[in-house]
Amino acid sequence: AAEAPPPPAVGAALRLLDLSEDLLLAICKTLQLVDLCHLARCNKAVRALASNGSLWTSISFPPSCAEKLTDGMLTKLLERVQAKQHTVTVSLAGCTRIDGSGLEPLRGSTVLRTVDLRRAVFRKGLVKATPFDASAFATLESLAASLESLRVLKEDRYPIAT
Repeated sequence: AAEAPPPPAVGAALRLLDLSEDLLLAICKTLQLVDLCHLARCNKAVRALASNGSLWTSISFPPSCAEKLTDGMLTKLLERVQAKQHTVTVSLAGCTRIDGSGLEPLRGSTVLRTVDLRRAVFRKGLVKATPFDASAFATLESLAASLESLRVLKEDRYPIAT
């Protein structure tokens, strides 16, 4: 951890980045994924803090974001937070626009243990989900040996030898 700056003078305003890195990380750990992403947009120093791998060991998307998430957005997030080195669990539950190609930054991960690919949502008797991309199968194949859990919908077919 970086050395904490000296305390502000009495009566001076305290800025967020005046807090120690350990305290800032503890605060960030209480934030939801969406809030952490919004915080990262403040400036470069806060973005670096919000991208700390310890904050991204588990990634899942709230329903309000899940249906809007694209593979491009997923790729950028996974790359920015160095998910390959830090993320243990990824859930794409409800991420209906994902075709799986956004998982590419996880290829070769040795820390990833659980992937939830139950992307479909059921509305008015209809199943809604984007078909999986061929590149997603290759990524999942490369991860299969280290995974402890791969959750899929019964209707989905994943040609992965385990």
